[in-house]
Amino acid sequence: MMNWISDLAKVYDDNESIAGKAETVSVGKEKTKTVTLVPISHIAVNIPIQINLDKDGGFKGADVIDERIINVLLYLQL
Repeated sequence: MMNWISDLAKVYDDNESIAGKAETVSVGKEKTKTVTLVPISHIAVNIPIQINLDKDGGFKGADVIDERIINVLLYLQL
């Protein structure tokens, strides 16, 4: 019998081809939600700010985004 961690690993392995790709799913009668299977060594975070850079990559400023939250995948290196 497999333990729950092995079960989760199997589910991930079976769906690895869609890792990192956003997909819209139904969550109610008329509601949808965008979901992403996070790739291994990544984490999904909601970032309510926008960083503004110049053409050379220099920091120009930051803005709080109230009307929308940006979901970002970050690579984690341990």
